[in-house]
Amino acid sequence: SDVNGDFATPPIVTINFSEAHHNVIPGVTITWGIAYDEYAVDFTVTAYNGDTVVATKEVIENVDVKSIVEMDIVGYDRITISISKCSAIVLTVYGFVGFVDAGNTFT
Repeated sequence: SDVNGDFATPPIVTINFSEAHHNVIPGVTITWGIAYDEYAVDFTVTAYNGDTVVATKEVIENVDVKSIVEMDIVGYDRITISISKCSAIVLTVYGFVGFVDAGNTFT
């Protein structure tokens, strides 16, 4: 990011699931860089089934290292987080423990 935390090209975190999940989840919790008080200020969470967007939520002016993004997500096989602005020049993403399990990939 630049000195203001803005990204010219937003980095995208992608979580791929081995199959589509059809039970509703009420959102996602993201843990950013707790050790250095780093967090995404502006970001978008998007859920897909194949190439079809099934849910999306834009978060603006976040100020927490633990972001709870409330949105109903159902019928998804991939979730992305696109970061537009961060609180620090370097941003470290620490947690997706709830999503990473057998058969799923995290990039």
